[in-house]
Amino acid sequence: MQSVRATNQNDRDRFIQEPRAHSPICHDFINQLPAEIFIAVFQKSLDSVRPGRDLARLRLVCHFWRTIVESTPSLWAHISVEDGIPHVRHAVAKTGEVPLELVYRSNEDDTAITVEDFLNAVIEKSEHWRSVEITSLDNPSAYPGLRSMPCPALEKLELWCILQSAPFQEPFTLFSGMPAPSNLKELTLCKVPVQLESLELVESPEF
Repeated sequence: MQSVRATNQNDRDRFIQEPRAHSPICHDFINQLPAEIFIAVFQKSLDSVRPGRDLARLRLVCHFWRTIVESTPSLWAHISVEDGIPHVRHAVAKTGEVPLELVYRSNEDDTAITVEDFLNAVIEKSEHWRSVEITSLDNPSAYPGLRSMPCPALEKLELWCILQSAPFQEPFTLFSGMPAPSNLKELTLCKVPVQLESLELVESPEF
C-alpha cells in the first residue's frame, strides 16, 4: 500500500512540475478546438510592428498550428517593412484576395529598404490595398503604385515625409490622376506635395 501511495504521489508531483504544454492530453484537447478560434487568437497576438516574427513563432509550435497559419490569408494581411522584403513577398503570396494593410516607417538609422522597394514588393496586390501608411525620409514622389494605380479598395492613406527640411517639389498626382477611390475615408498628408484637385475630394484632407 505504501508503495502504491508513493507511486501516486510521484505521478502527481511530476504532473505539477511538468509544463502543461507537454501533456499529450492537453495538447490533443487544444487542437480539437475549431480552427476559427485559433485564427481569432492568432490575430490578436500578432505585433503590429513585426507581425512576421510572430507568425514565424506560431508556425514552430506544431504541424497543426503551422497548417492554420499557412492556410489563412487574413493572418498575412498586415504587412510591415520591419519584417524585411523576403517576408513581405511571402506574405503577398499568402494573402489571396483579402484586404491588405501596409505599413512603412523609416528613420535616419535604417534606410536600407526604400519606399520604392517596399511598394514594388506589394504592387501586384494594389487592388486589395485597404490602408497604406508611409513615414519616410525618401523623396515623397517615389511612390510606385500610389501614383500609377487606382487602388479601388483603399480606405485609409497616410503619407508622412519626416525630413527636417523637405526640398521643394512640384505637386504630383496620385492614382494616375484619377479621382480618389470611392472608399477612401481618411487621407493624411505631411510635407507631401500632392495635387488635390484631381482627387475630387468632398472634404479636405488632414495636413
